[in-house]
Amino acid sequence: MEEILKQILTKLDTLENGQKKFEHEQSEMRKEITNLSQEQSEMRKDISNLSQEQSEMRKDFTNLSQEQSEMRKEMAFYYASTMRKLDETKLELSSEIKQISKVQQEHQNVLEYLNQKQ
Repeated sequence: MEEILKQILTKLDTLENGQKKFEHEQSEMRKEITNLSQEQSEMRKDISNLSQEQSEMRKDFTNLSQEQSEMRKEMAFYYASTMRKLDETKLELSSEIKQISKVQQEHQNVLEYLNQKQ
């Protein structure tokens, strides 16, 4: 009978030790789950921050696109103005060259006339 009691006590001790080990492992798992939850929360915050930064970058990109569009319009306007001014200058220069040619021709005619008189 004593032997049976010793065996029962030994088995109870073994079960008790196993239960303590199980409880310890369960406690460790709870700590790990808590750590994972905290890390997950931090990751969500990081993702939220990244989303906000991405949104700001999209706004900046949109603003840059609008500025680029405005600059292109301004460049087109200035280019067209410059080309008109160039055309006007060419016309004025052509007119002045014709006038100089006429004056030179008249001088040539006068010189020929004077040579004929001599």
